[in-house]
Amino acid sequence: MSRFKHHLAHTCNNVMPCDNVRENVWLKFCWLLEENDMLTKKKRGAFLATVNDEVQSTMNSIFKKEERERVCQEISRFFYISVVPFNCVKIYEFQKVIEMVDEFGRGLNPLSYHEIQVTMLKKEVDYTKSLMEDYKNDPRGTIFLAAIDSSYIIKMEEKVFAMLDDFVDKISEENVVQVVTDNASREMLIQKRKKLFWTPCATHCIDLMLGDFEKNIEEHKVAITKGRKITSFIYNRLQLVMTNLFVERATRLQKGKSFLGLEQQDLSHLILQLSNKVTKGKELLRPGATRFVASYLTVGHLFELKGALISFFPSEKWLSTKYARNNTEIYVEDIVMDTAGFSSSAITCLRAAEPLMTVLRLVGSDSKPAMGFIYQALVNEKKEIKENFKDIQTRYGTIDDRWYNQMNRAKHVAAMISRKMVGSKGGFYMCLERMCGTDENLTKIIDCQFDQFTNARGFFGFNVAKLIMKEKYPVDWWDSYGDDTPELKFFAMRILS
Repeated sequence: MSRFKHHLAHTCNNVMPCDNVRENVWLKFCWLLEENDMLTKKKRGAFLATVNDEVQSTMNSIFKKEERERVCQEISRFFYISVVPFNCVKIYEFQKVIEMVDEFGRGLNPLSYHEIQVTMLKKEVDYTKSLMEDYKNDPRGTIFLAAIDSSYIIKMEEKVFAMLDDFVDKISEENVVQVVTDNASREMLIQKRKKLFWTPCATHCIDLMLGDFEKNIEEHKVAITKGRKITSFIYNRLQLVMTNLFVERATRLQKGKSFLGLEQQDLSHLILQLSNKVTKGKELLRPGATRFVASYLTVGHLFELKGALISFFPSEKWLSTKYARNNTEIYVEDIVMDTAGFSSSAITCLRAAEPLMTVLRLVGSDSKPAMGFIYQALVNEKKEIKENFKDIQTRYGTIDDRWYNQMNRAKHVAAMISRKMVGSKGGFYMCLERMCGTDENLTKIIDCQFDQFTNARGFFGFNVAKLIMKEKYPVDWWDSYGDDTPELKFFAMRILS
């Protein structure tokens, strides 16, 4: 991380300077490095001022350690009482808060309700807008055109159509290849714009396949429901138990009574130990790009931790608390200990979901366009799912429903042509007719050049072109070997990128 900062700040400190960094980013990192140097010198000066007084230094370190423990305990108590996820301590902004409070020193007035709800929120919104401006003015990658509040029109097909049509006018139809939307307004747009293609959002379509699995297959429904019960127990119930233990401990100690023989032991530490034993210090809830993906990722992680989950409930430390005998805890324990039920359902889930999530990772990659891979990847993963379920139609039929209604599009099929996949010619000619049909001369040229491609003449006939055809990204492949057929190259790259 340190070398990366020096790389962007052009300091030449054990790293070459970055040639592509924007001026505002360069200035920001120069300021950060200068600020860090000042803090380092300040801390070093404070250390050198006390190095000669060893006794005083030792006493100070002891007091500092005790003071730190008190501060950390109060911060932890805030997390426990407010039920803040423990993972928040890993966030950079939390570390920044601690550093800035330390720099301010004594006398810092805490935030008021009005400040955090109004004043600071407005400043954060303005800051976010400034970041969006940077993306708007950056020509690389995804380009920001406009921000529109479409919440009031999202269910109104005519309004959505008018909005999309207006954008096509602004950009020019010649510069638009496809429109990605899941709204019925697509049909209106395609009828008006004869050269455009409509394709659904691949991520949304695959997510709906996973959602159909959860709704229609009993094993999936059972595994995901039980998984939610377990994660709810770990995150919500244990933190509630922790809060109750704090209150009960304080009450008993005030009356001079013992508390399960643990009055000298920090009970929050006990619960944290139990929680970490189950999760192995990892987050159970796995964030996903979509709702149903997150559910399957969480089930997969729980399945990985089944050994720790099984050993948690019989542990002596957990059984020593009265909460181990509550109905909620007993119900979750029954789910975990019933390995034949939860584990078998989880395996069934993962055998169906993992192939689809492999395609999602391909679609979600920002490094290269995925258009040339989506169709064939879905074909391959669908075959794998069929094999996993021994070709039982009821297990994978929902994939075919979504597939033929949404993803089986000419543009996806045509994208396979650069890899000479079987069946891709039909999609290619459908794209050619729609995108270039009004220009007869261009259509004839591309058709003639397509024969040169299929017969491997010119650059297409080089052995290296044939060897890496199925390994190199399609856009890059056409950029390298399509110079003999410029019109076909431009047409193919429009489809693929």
